[in-house]
Amino acid sequence: EDFEIRMQSVLDRVNPAICFCEEENKDEYEQFFKCVSQVDMTEVLPEPEIKPDDIAFLQMSSGTTGISKVVQITHKQIISHCDEYARTIDFNSDSVVVSWLPLYHDMGLVSSFLLPLLKGAHFHIIDPFAWLSSPGEILNMVHKYRATHMWMPSFAFNYITKNATSSDDLDLSSLTHVISCSEPTFQYDVMRFQERFERNNLRIDCLSVCYALAENVFAVSQSDSIKSAECGSISYISCGRILPGVSIIIEKDGEDVTNDSEGRVMMRSSYESNTNIRSDFYGYCDTGDIGFMKDQELYIIGRTKDSFVSYGVNVYPEVIEHEISKMDEVVDGRVACFGVFSEQSGTHECHICVEVYCTDANLENSINLRVKEVFGLSPFVNIVDPGFLSKTSSGKISRSKTKARFCDRQKILDAVNDFLHKKEKGTVTFSDRLHSSGVLSSIEMFELVLALEQRGWKVARGDDLYLPMEKLDLVSCLCESVQCEEKR
Repeated sequence: EDFEIRMQSVLDRVNPAICFCEEENKDEYEQFFKCVSQVDMTEVLPEPEIKPDDIAFLQMSSGTTGISKVVQITHKQIISHCDEYARTIDFNSDSVVVSWLPLYHDMGLVSSFLLPLLKGAHFHIIDPFAWLSSPGEILNMVHKYRATHMWMPSFAFNYITKNATSSDDLDLSSLTHVISCSEPTFQYDVMRFQERFERNNLRIDCLSVCYALAENVFAVSQSDSIKSAECGSISYISCGRILPGVSIIIEKDGEDVTNDSEGRVMMRSSYESNTNIRSDFYGYCDTGDIGFMKDQELYIIGRTKDSFVSYGVNVYPEVIEHEISKMDEVVDGRVACFGVFSEQSGTHECHICVEVYCTDANLENSINLRVKEVFGLSPFVNIVDPGFLSKTSSGKISRSKTKARFCDRQKILDAVNDFLHKKEKGTVTFSDRLHSSGVLSSIEMFELVLALEQRGWKVARGDDLYLPMEKLDLVSCLCESVQCEEKR
């Protein structure tokens, strides 16, 4: 159902004439297109006359500037942008790129495919899933092809450091640019990566950071090294100087505070020919990010839509999630922090959902103490089953979807707790779908059954109760099933 909704949303905005898909996936697309097995495109479509201002491709943004948008990129824009970015990072026909990045996102498409293609450079790409199962393979490719440039999101540095194996024969000395991009970069991750492979000739001066937006084709800023600056006692990594043709200001409460404070990162670019991108502030559009400028370099703090205030403290989930991810018991990248407004306290309570390698009775308390010590917050920590946290198409944690799932789960637990105090004892049958749907974890199911039995209820398990989680009210479904069992 999620696929149908997303697909229909894309079709409504893009209105494509042709969709290419693999034969085994044909059935999924037949509801949207008239499917044919094979087509000779040279006979169907005449060779087009391509002009510089013609659209080269449509890039679906990841929602950086609000709702996911269709960004129109012309041939002239992509060529101009690649020329400018190539000059910034010393990229030419002698450069060599290795990559595992998917080509359906602007990071992989531009940096590791179009840029080397337009510059006549060699590039070598492996499947993202092959890299996940063997993270050290990308380093073997650096050694084999004498690669000079490589782009990765921040989590990949930590993933490779922890999981890749390497020999003394591995030589990474050819690398001149290892660029962190696509998500907030943390100095802890990139420095551990460099220290881990320093013996393989990975130099610290080849590490840098890029801030990129699909709305600007790709790169907005690029650093020449790893440097940090503090904001509110927390250290952030520089994303570098702004590229030519782009202007960045920092806006807060309707004022330009570029040189004074953190605030909304606003962008104005020569690439904004797209009417889908709204200018919110004197010709600048809202990137959806919070950051600050220092010494003419951009620093990103977090996402506007994910930040919240808890007991007067500004909370940026990315830094809290990263701190928790350092713990050995926590699964890499499987942490979600979000705020849930409490009418009782009158503020947002900080909630953290964590997937862990092993269950430890003291782990929730350990995480709470770590957050309290570093950030001065006392969060509600929830250990959840693998797969509970929702992800976006680009592999990032979707805090909004995870929060919605968490709140649905809490409604069930609250309803059961309320029911236990109001109803007479009886027999209740829970469907396995309460667990398989992901709304309740296995631990919570066990605790729920135990709580019922301790209060004198007879608990049975069965699959006879169908709970269509995505369509019906969860609380009423559960309460009705319990009441029906009580009457029998």
